[in-house]
Amino acid sequence: MNTFETNEFKRVLSRYEKSKREGHSCYLDSDDFIDISDYYLDLDKPLESLDAVNEGMRLHPSDELLMSVKAGVLIYLHHFDEAMELVEVLDPQKNYDVKYLQAQLKYAVEENVEEADAMFHEWLQDVEKEWEYGRGNSRNFTM
Repeated sequence: MNTFETNEFKRVLSRYEKSKREGHSCYLDSDDFIDISDYYLDLDKPLESLDAVNEGMRLHPSDELLMSVKAGVLIYLHHFDEAMELVEVLDPQKNYDVKYLQAQLKYAVEENVEEADAMFHEWLQDVEKEWEYGRGNSRNFTM
């Protein structure tokens, strides 16, 4: 079952959307904000996705996974300078998706297809290793 189809996710989304309609914030953990952001991006609603991740970062300002999700949304929106600022402070040793974001930026900003492709393959190897050992922490970023 898709995460977005679960009753738990639907309850979290409903709570988040109700609080937005009423003009106040609700406390959710960072993973919930990431799921909500991913949900909106999946629906091709990148501004709503960005709103959700920004709200998550307001409550969890040092969460690097939230920062990487925000960078991914900014890349999706072609806000490359803002995305680069975030990616520069992220540690690829803690979150291997930083390499994927770096590859996207290398391609989009510098138009360096060869280096972006090499970085993407390096990221893919990291993903395969992590999943092989059952420790995957990857998010699905799109451009």
